[in-house]
Amino acid sequence: MKRSRDDRLRHLPACCRCLAAGMLLACLMAAGCEDFDPFGIEPAEPESPTPSEPSVPSPPEAEPVVHPARPSEPPPPQYPMGLRLRDLHGWVFSPDRSAMFPEDERNTVIRDLEAGRAFRLTAEGEACAWSPDGQWILYWNRGWCAVNRTGKINRRVTTHGNPAETHPQRAGNLPIWHPAGPSLLVLDEADRFRLVAVTGERDRQVATTEQIPVRQRTTAPDFFAGPGGQWLFYVDRSHVGFLRSDGTAHRAGERVLRDCSAPQWSADGTAVLVLAEAPNSEGRMVHLAWRIDLPTGQVQPVCRADPIRRTSGEPVYAFAPQGFRVAYVAADRDQPRLVVVDARTLHLTKIHDEREVESLRFSPDGRRLAYVSDAQEDVVVLDLEAPKGVRVRCPALFERDNPVIEGWTADGSALVLWTANYTLWHVDVDKGSIRRLWPDTWSGFARRDEFETTHVPLEEENLVGPPGAFEAVPAAAADLEPGLQELPVQVVPEAPPEP
Repeated sequence: MKRSRDDRLRHLPACCRCLAAGMLLACLMAAGCEDFDPFGIEPAEPESPTPSEPSVPSPPEAEPVVHPARPSEPPPPQYPMGLRLRDLHGWVFSPDRSAMFPEDERNTVIRDLEAGRAFRLTAEGEACAWSPDGQWILYWNRGWCAVNRTGKINRRVTTHGNPAETHPQRAGNLPIWHPAGPSLLVLDEADRFRLVAVTGERDRQVATTEQIPVRQRTTAPDFFAGPGGQWLFYVDRSHVGFLRSDGTAHRAGERVLRDCSAPQWSADGTAVLVLAEAPNSEGRMVHLAWRIDLPTGQVQPVCRADPIRRTSGEPVYAFAPQGFRVAYVAADRDQPRLVVVDARTLHLTKIHDEREVESLRFSPDGRRLAYVSDAQEDVVVLDLEAPKGVRVRCPALFERDNPVIEGWTADGSALVLWTANYTLWHVDVDKGSIRRLWPDTWSGFARRDEFETTHVPLEEENLVGPPGAFEAVPAAAADLEPGLQELPVQVVPEAPPEP
């Protein structure tokens, strides 16, 4: 006897009937039968809130501030005047990076990046240095000359040396730019160290070769102008001296310090830090770091200079703005360390274990120390008051080579760096934000990691005092008649570089 479909369902086992019912229910729900109720229960109507208790929406959850794990990737920089990176090689930028001239070229050509034009200022002459304000160029053409960057003023400053020479003839490192005026410090034909205002307003004799001995012009002392131009500092192999830029307060000493390095200036320009040799009690030469107070002439040893690491022949050390803290990188391979010395107490403290350090810079208040880590390719800032530090990583800063820390912002919150790609950056070490300032602008974030350090006091070094003192030198200051010689003005437009 053949059974109907309903009979067959009734004769199925109970478990099979339950399975079939479940499958039917799932099919109906999937088909969108919202009114289907397998249990026959009508849904209850939602309760409305009473007037005395109004409903209050829950506040939205605050979004957590998440710092990016990977730094932002900036677009390629857009250089002005259609220039490319390769077009910038071999050019010297003005201090504000608004113009540049070619290095070691006979023709003085200006690329004025603000005006968007290029022109030649003189028929021939090798440009050598921008003035501090970026408005004048020192160049050599049968003597030392200065030309305004607009080409409207062209003057010969001095004709010392052999005018027939085509290459610049220096006396030591003179002439150098001085911040006042701006002016040029030169050794003129009458053997006078002379400050020449390129605007033609005044000339000032600060000393002569009687006060500062010069055997030959090529071996004359090297001069350095301090912040603001208040003081001048000069050195040769066995002679060190300093004086105010008006020619007063002159002090000097022969063999007080030997083989003296170029000075590191304090922020106010009244103290310098130098590396130099002096004999110990046994007559052996000891290489030390020295602090010299210029107004008083007091000189004191700070630390041994022998362990200070050198990069490309230059010592890796820094002088705090207040002039009392010194930081240096030890050269010991077995004990890589970054050391801070208090020049007043001569206490040494290891603040971090690192050796591949470049471009040391103290913050304006002297409480933090920044440097470029060559090994890690990041920028590091150490807190000198507490054992902690911050690493800021952005690959764009390290393209082609390590960046150079040019300084801190005035409030000490950010660093200013110049990269090998000719880009200027602003790095906020507290927030981890980065901003490209030149040649175009772009903002983003860097990777920022905090870490702990260990401040370890070190044994005090056995230092020796200077073998002599800096003696007062009679002043030879005098006002002189300006001796600038006007030269023809020549401005020739140059064709822009080919794309």
